[in-house]
Amino acid sequence: MITEDLIQEALKLPRRGRVALQKHFNLTQSQARKLAIILTDREQQTLKTSHQATTSSIIDKREVSKIISNQSLLHQQKVDIISQKYQISKKEVQGWMSEMGVEVKNKQFAKAKHRHLFKTNRYIVTSAQNDTTTNIEFLDNIKALAKHVKAEIIVIPTRYKNPTAVEAKMHYDWDQRLDNYLYAQKIELHKNLVVAGDLKIQATTAIPTSRIELIGGGKSVIVGAPRIELRSLPVFPQMQNVYLHSTGTVSDINMSDTVAGGVAAAHHSYGFVFVDIENEDIVYTHNVSAEKDGSFTLFNLHVSNSEISQVDIPWLFMGDSHLAQIDKEITRQHRQIIKQFRIKHVALNDIFDSSSANVHHKDVVDRFRNYIEGKSNIKEELKAMIDELTWFSLNVKETYVIRSNHDDMLDRTIRKTDFSSVSENALIMAELLHTLLKGQEDENFKGLIPSIINKRFENVIGLGINDILEYKGVYMQHGHVGANGSKGSITSYSKLPFKTLIAHSHTPSIKGGSYQVGLACKMEHGYNEGLTSWAFCSALISAQGKRQLILFNKHSKKFTTLFN
Repeated sequence: MITEDLIQEALKLPRRGRVALQKHFNLTQSQARKLAIILTDREQQTLKTSHQATTSSIIDKREVSKIISNQSLLHQQKVDIISQKYQISKKEVQGWMSEMGVEVKNKQFAKAKHRHLFKTNRYIVTSAQNDTTTNIEFLDNIKALAKHVKAEIIVIPTRYKNPTAVEAKMHYDWDQRLDNYLYAQKIELHKNLVVAGDLKIQATTAIPTSRIELIGGGKSVIVGAPRIELRSLPVFPQMQNVYLHSTGTVSDINMSDTVAGGVAAAHHSYGFVFVDIENEDIVYTHNVSAEKDGSFTLFNLHVSNSEISQVDIPWLFMGDSHLAQIDKEITRQHRQIIKQFRIKHVALNDIFDSSSANVHHKDVVDRFRNYIEGKSNIKEELKAMIDELTWFSLNVKETYVIRSNHDDMLDRTIRKTDFSSVSENALIMAELLHTLLKGQEDENFKGLIPSIINKRFENVIGLGINDILEYKGVYMQHGHVGANGSKGSITSYSKLPFKTLIAHSHTPSIKGGSYQVGLACKMEHGYNEGLTSWAFCSALISAQGKRQLILFNKHSKKFTTLFN
């Protein structure tokens, strides 16, 4: 048995004598190995204690305090001076200060933790990375917008530690031009919105909004990160939508040359979240991304060189229309956007709902409900689609109807339905079957809905599933079809090597290089009971090719107070 007395006796032996521990103390081979390990650990601990004692004895606390309190020196200069003076590594300086009770306080960060925020109805929330240069043009443009719309600026200080750095980073500094805007605290801007400025999210984090669902306690949350992201959380239908936003940044790219650093640099975005409070119940939030030159567009307000101008917006990519589920106020809002922003091109998704021709409506109750609601007649649903497209043909230069899963449902219903069981639709279904069969001889046939649209209109174009719709490097798809025959999703589209704008899930999202819109029609579709992440949402594409999601409040059915 190895006792403390035995250990102390063994420590007195010269190192060469320890080779024969087994024989000297009459131990087994296993006991001898264990004793050797204990002796090594004891000696290392003794050396460490001795080193610390020597270090503490040579340090002059007053001298160190004098260096630390010298306001003319940067923190890193102070560390260098102490390191050189006492011939010890910079990594050990922090240990000294801790042992000696000398605190290293970052006054900049300390102020940010307690800075008072002036309450107003509009805020611009962004982030800044430590020890990184600022995009001054972008910052100046943010200030110009803030002045124009009477908004307060909030900059969340974020930290990044370069894993490839030789010396450990012990202190963080932010651009002094941001001092008056830094907030490292949790701020409730509205009863439905929280800015989590106290969260330390690593700059290379792949999903900045991950695991923060409970941070807001049922409120929407904004966190600081150089990557722009948006998630819509499931809520009960009566509740306000809950969104998780990450801001983008005012800081330039400053990452390590690791894989994580390279990926983070690729997703780095100059940007902010625009917060717009209407009243005590309603608040609007929108992500905005900027160009490298610092210019950006908020709705139709273009900010460049600190000057603000109203501009035409080239594209509106609408959320799923599902015209059988039309919401009159949401439709009115979209028409107003088209006119006010002077939009020239519109992309439509799921314009034909297929309520009258849904292969999933096999339940007798579903079919009866459709009948009493006037949604069971295919001819009437097609007429309603034509009427809506007629408005677009008269008010928009070009409208594109993107091939969508609900449009395609009409084709599938015609293929699979026994006409004798649907007397109400028998004649129109026979006509559509004839069109479908004739289309098999035409290599340019894109489906029933595109065929009907293209025969009727010149400036409303029905697209096929493989047709490309692109503007300034943004590829627009419905999003129901993924790669190699798989189902599409925001996750699969976010991994593509180009920018995309999709619809389909009815859930607004920003992830990686993909933006996803929500709905432009009623929320209730009969099959979506209970918790839902669905939201009213469409997207604008600026002349520079920047996408912006337009999030409508589910109760007011508006998206901003700027144009009231």
